[in-house]
This record gives sequence, C-alpha cells and structure tokens, in this order.
Amino acid sequence: MSNHKTLNRFPFALLALACSLQPLLSAQADDTELEHIVVTASAKDQQLSSAPASISVIDAEEIKLLPVKDLGDVLRGSVGVNVVSGNAGRNSLYVRGMDETYVLMLVNGKRVSSSNGLWRGGNFDITAIPIDAISRVEIVRGPMSALYGSDAVGGVINVITKAPTEDWQLTLDAEYSQMQEGEGGDRQRYNVFTSGKLTDSLGLMLTAESAEQDLWQLPEITPTFDTIEERKTKKLYSALTWQLTDNQTLDFDYQYDKDKVPLTTYAEKSKREQQIERNTFGLTHKADWQWGQTQLEANLEDSKLYDYNSRYSLQPPLGRHIDEKNTSFKATSFFSLWQQDFTLGGEYHKTEVEDPVQYPTTKGDSVDQYSLFAQDEIDFLDDWTLTLGARYEDNEKYGNNLSPRAYIVYRATDKLTFKGGVGTAFRAPALFESSPTFASVSCGGACSVVGNPELDPETSVNYEFSVLMSDNTWDISATAYHNKVKDLITVSTWDRVSPSRTYYNESEVTLQGIELTGRIDLTEDLSLKGNYSYLDTEKSDGSELNGRPDQTANLQLDWHMTDDWQLYVSGNYFGDYLDSSAIKRSGYSRFDFGTSYRLTENIKLRAGMTNFTNEQPAEDSDGTTETILPGRAVFAGVTLTL
Repeated sequence: MSNHKTLNRFPFALLALACSLQPLLSAQADDTELEHIVVTASAKDQQLSSAPASISVIDAEEIKLLPVKDLGDVLRGSVGVNVVSGNAGRNSLYVRGMDETYVLMLVNGKRVSSSNGLWRGGNFDITAIPIDAISRVEIVRGPMSALYGSDAVGGVINVITKAPTEDWQLTLDAEYSQMQEGEGGDRQRYNVFTSGKLTDSLGLMLTAESAEQDLWQLPEITPTFDTIEERKTKKLYSALTWQLTDNQTLDFDYQYDKDKVPLTTYAEKSKREQQIERNTFGLTHKADWQWGQTQLEANLEDSKLYDYNSRYSLQPPLGRHIDEKNTSFKATSFFSLWQQDFTLGGEYHKTEVEDPVQYPTTKGDSVDQYSLFAQDEIDFLDDWTLTLGARYEDNEKYGNNLSPRAYIVYRATDKLTFKGGVGTAFRAPALFESSPTFASVSCGGACSVVGNPELDPETSVNYEFSVLMSDNTWDISATAYHNKVKDLITVSTWDRVSPSRTYYNESEVTLQGIELTGRIDLTEDLSLKGNYSYLDTEKSDGSELNGRPDQTANLQLDWHMTDDWQLYVSGNYFGDYLDSSAIKRSGYSRFDFGTSYRLTENIKLRAGMTNFTNEQPAEDSDGTTETILPGRAVFAGVTLTL
C-alpha cells in the first residue's frame, strides 16, 4: 500500500474519534440507534445491528432539521459517504471512494436512473424524490450485486417512502434560505403532504413539492462565470395501497419530477441549459401465504431530457433532446425451510435510449438483462447467522456474470456484535461507453469521445469486518474494509491531435479504509453523535484517485431544551484530496447550527444558519473552482399540520 496519506490535518476528526471512544467510560439509559429496522441489506425487515452489511439509516426527523435541496444534503453527515459540491454548486456522491456511477440509487428497492441518456454533467437522480415523501434513507456501504445486480459496486442508497396512514392528515411546509454575500443565491421550497384511508381497504399517500434556487454570483471566486446555477424543480409522489384480502396487498405508485437548469454560464465563454421531465409508474403485489411471502414488482421509468451546451459546436445542434426508458419486472419469494430463511427471485431489466445526435447511425441503443438471485440465512449455535447469496446475470451484450457473497454475524452479548464477510460486484458498461454507434463532442469541442464495444464489465471483491457495541444510552462501531476493483472503465486522455478518444479498461484500483461511528446521551437532554472515515486509494500505477478525501469526519451536538424546543450544531470535515490536475488540495470544514420549536400542536418552526464560518475552498486553491460551497446563509421554515 502506498504511504501518501498523512494524519496531521484532522483536528475535527479527533473530535469524532473521541465521540466514538467516550461511551466506554460511561453509560446511562435510553433507546439506541441500533433498534432501527432496515430492509436493503437482505431485501426484508431486519434489525440494523444484525443486518448482513455495513448500513446506516437517516430518518425523516433528521432530514427535516436542515434546508435540503437533494439527497447530497441529506447524506452529507453519513459515515463512509462524501458529498462533493462541485462546479455550479452541484452535489456529487461518493460511497467508500466510489462515485455515483458505482452506487445504485433506489426508491423502495426500485432503480432510479437517467445516466444513460444524460451521461455527462447531470445529477438529476439525486434530486428526484420530494423531501417530505421520505420516511428514511438506508445507505449500504460495500458491494451488493448479489442482491441488486449491476452498478452496486460501491454501495446502495435506498429511499424508503412514507406509507399511507390510518387517519387522514394534511401537512403544509415552507422553507426559505437567504445567502449572506454575493448576488442572489436564495432558495425556497414549498411542500404539501396528505395521507389517509379512502375506504376500509384503500389507502393514499400524496406529496407535491416546488423548489427554486436563484443564480448566485460571487465574482471574488468566479469572475468569468456563474458561481452556483439557477435551478427550478417540481416533484410529485403518490402511493395507493389496496388491501385485496387479509393476506394480499396491491400498491400503485406514481412519481413525477421536472428539474430545470436555465441557461447559465458554467465556465468561461461556455453556456449550458439542461432539463429532465420524468414519469415513473410502479405496481407491487405482496402476499403472505402459509408457506412464506411473495412480492411481484413492475416498474416503468420514462425520462425526457434536454441538453444544451455552447461547446457542442463540433457536433451540432447545440441543444439536443434525449429519451431514456427503463423497464423492469421482478419476482421474489421468502420462505423458511430446514431452520433456514431463503430468498429466491428473478428480474428482467431493459434500458432504451433515443438520441439521434450522439447515435447518428442507429438513433439510439438498448440493452436487455435477465437475472436470477438466491440468498440463504442460516442460524446456528443460537448466536450465529451465516448469510450466503449469489446473483446470476445474463446481459445480451456482455454475456453472463455470477456475483456471490458470504456474510456472518455473531451476537456475542446483547451489547456486542461482530460481523463481516466477503462480497463481489460488477458493473456492465453503460450504453454510451460501449455502443459502437455512440459518438459525442469532447475535449472542449476539439474532439469526440466514442463507444468501445470491446469493453469488459468491471468487477470487484470486497472484504470487511465490523464490531458494534451498545448500551442503553450509547453505541459505537468500527469497520475495516478492503475493496479491489478490476477492469475499471475510464476514458483515454486526448493527445491534442487525434479527432477522437474512447473508453478502455484500466487494470485495477484498490480502495481500503476504516469507519468509526459513535453516539452518546451526555444527559437526558443533551446528546452527541459523530463518525470518522479514513480512505486510501491506489491505482495500478501507484497513484491515488482524485477527488477523494483521505479523511472525513462529522459531529453533531443536539440539545432538547424542552419537549418542544431543540437546538443543534453540526460540523463536517473534508480532508486533503487530489484535484483533477493531480494537485494536492487542503481539506476544509463546514459548520451549521439551527433550532426547531413546536409553537402549537399544529405549528412547528425551524431556523438556523448553514456554513456559518463562510468556508470557501476555492479562495485557497490557486484559482481552481472544482469545489464550490454555498456561502453563509440563514434559513427559516414552518410546518403546519392539519
């Protein structure tokens, strides 16, 4: 392993580490985070501490504290997750050093993807769901292809939405955030949520959201282009649950999101405009039989994309319309036999892209994929559980692949759990990477990037081991992992002469690290939680991956002054990293504080300040603007429940 990492710039990390170790010295009494029930690790309900994976949970109450524009803001404080605020203020996600290309995005276990259509410069998949529709977010760190197939190399982010309630409720929410320097940059969000029973057997949940982010200009750091782009979003999510019989339900869900980036100057003398309008339809049948349970799912995601860029002059028109459609059918059964819990299933997935500009001869492309998966959970010696799983996939373009995994959990005592295992994953090349008919303008308009049909799928093997300890008022965990990714797909550099460049398989990349988490109730009213992550990456030539911090840490102090009044202060440390030019950049810290107060039984207020130290990495990076944080901003919000 290379020794290019240093440990001398993480005072904030030490605080998080101290938070992890403090519970060993004291203990009190209350509920713990380990009592969360999760589904993503094994496709069924399990206790968090016993789940066969490294998994974190963020619930709706935590999400509601801060002004949130997308999942990046939701996940910013999670262990093993890096949120990079890049050009134009767009959030990008990394899980254990793997970017969004290698992280599977799910809503209720169903894929969300527009990256085959808008493959460059878009982050629309982390903005798709209304914030008030979210019940919780489950983050699985590490490969999960044995259950979910291609793309789950770095991990899985699964958004679990709220279910229809028994009694009718109506909630109105409004939020406003005002930037304290520069020109513009204010944000506003409005949401309506309703849920209840239409009949004894029919329940409805419906939420709609409208949000706007004003253009922010701060000439001190971006004198020739816009600092943060303008953005307008409209989202709707609805779920209709029909209780067919005592043991069967049928769920209909519909999701709509429209995300528009008006014309903006995103680099010197370069303008762009982008938009997605997406309709998603889902149908799920669940049944509880005498012998076990079954779940049948059908899902259709239809995305209409528009992409304008002034740099497309080499391949006109400057604005192009793209359609992407994802269709999936999935069947899963759960049953117990011979004192073992089995999960068996199959899935069909088809991706279609229509793009007459970037696929000039075929006007688009498509790929079909069939999968079979199985999992066996074996309880033995009272305190041990062994999980064995595998998924077989047959891709019409790349042949077949088998992704096995094995995981063991040992509950040594009620307060101490050991778990670990080995998991494999793969990622089939995206349509644009592999299609022989794909060609798109690149190199700032001076060359084209073309698909390579000879690409091999990327594969990875991950080893991890975790220790979890908890008492009534505290919990801590420590995880070590080692992930080796082979045949990593990357694009060749341009020699400034050739008219094109293409994708190729790099030999391998190694990612390994340590993750620590801790939480303690200091008093009945005061609690502290934090986490720390160390990441080491190494490519086959000995260099490290760019854009990944070697250390990150997060800390939050919560004070429940009364039953109705809560205060908090939080901080995020983002360690040293390489920029795209392989120049080492110093880390930075961001701090927020806020409060929420229940004024009446029906009215709840919240307010605070984000980035109150006004941290801006671009000011100390020799003029580079790869990382742009929103400046200091004050926010206020109100929730009205009827």
